[in-house]
Amino acid sequence: MNWFGTAQTRVTTSSSLDDEPTWSSDGMKIMFSTNRDGNDVIDVMDANGLNQPNRTHNIAADAISSWR
Repeated sequence: MNWFGTAQTRVTTSSSLDDEPTWSSDGMKIMFSTNRDGNDVIDVMDANGLNQPNRTHNIAADAISSWR
């Protein structure tokens, strides 16, 4: 997306809810919550949408915290 809010590009392709995106301080990664596997988990991906492995693996719902 440019400075004007136009030219937006979708970086996830899941039909599930991908929500609460948070940029890393260097702008290289995006942390977000998703329920792709039926459970709320936290994923981290590259800013261009690549490399989206699941970062949390437990049966309880996980919530976004913050980059530290």
